[in-house]
Amino acid sequence: MPIHLLVPGLLGPWPDTSLQQPMPPFPVLERLLARADRRSAPSGYPRTLFSLLDMPFQPRESLPTASLCWLADSDEPLPGNILHADPVYLKPDMADVQLFKPQNLQPEQALAYARAFNDFYHAEGYRLYTPTPDRWYLSTPRPVRTPEASLDQVSGRNLRSFVAAGEQSRDWSSLFTEAQMLFHELPVNLARQAAGEMPVSGIWLSGGGPLPVTGDHEIGLVAGDDPLLRGAAMHAGVGCQAGPFDPEENVLIVRQGCHSAWLALDFSTWLEQVQQIETLLRGWIQARIPVILYPCNGRCWHWQLQNKMRLWRRKCEIADYVTTKNQ
Repeated sequence: MPIHLLVPGLLGPWPDTSLQQPMPPFPVLERLLARADRRSAPSGYPRTLFSLLDMPFQPRESLPTASLCWLADSDEPLPGNILHADPVYLKPDMADVQLFKPQNLQPEQALAYARAFNDFYHAEGYRLYTPTPDRWYLSTPRPVRTPEASLDQVSGRNLRSFVAAGEQSRDWSSLFTEAQMLFHELPVNLARQAAGEMPVSGIWLSGGGPLPVTGDHEIGLVAGDDPLLRGAAMHAGVGCQAGPFDPEENVLIVRQGCHSAWLALDFSTWLEQVQQIETLLRGWIQARIPVILYPCNGRCWHWQLQNKMRLWRRKCEIADYVTTKNQ
């Protein structure tokens, strides 16, 4: 059985200007990318995960990630219609508005925002939950159409490119705007600003929908601490652990370090995370364990023992895979 290794952000993409410092060699990864069987795969981490666990989805629709993450983050029953309601900071400039994820939110601060929101929306049937300081959820009295983009996809970018539009998105737009006004003068927000922390300007709503249908899949075990992975595993009836594990169990492993570094534009940390993947791959390949590598960029690489004999496939440096122009 192969090990399925999901590493979003492993191949960037990085603009050419980010590659100012020399790229160290990653011989195992470079050999795998050159000689393994390359196949098409869903683009993006959630779609790759849904595909491997046989959870059907429509290509251009938002995935119901909130309901799955709720299973991992909360001990309470799923409260009907549920959305991600991630806390965000909106930074306007001359041309657009950029969205960022506030750091160092404390549990008591998250509760203060939730109390203010729930008091304001009590009569309308909306309720904000904060099971963790930085992952919030909103239950709604009716389904709300949300943008397809998650907070990770929007962070640091022009907000207007992602805002939902049209009559069906009226509830989303209203909640997004009113939360900004509600949070603006809250004492907890003013205290964060006084302490030099990003205030919470509002909430980014995404990932709505009921729990997905599960089909027949071959995954026997998942390894990782990502809430979407843990919730999806619970829903699909798959065990989840950090390790060690038996490769014969058809293991799916998720490593988010490259993606987190890429989102933060932290090239040095990204290189460190790639080195960790290099070490993992070296151990598995030396043990003759087949591996399917998913960088979550629309492609995957299936490595088997016989691939090492493809000497005519000359390897390229990682820089040739990760620059924006080569994506």
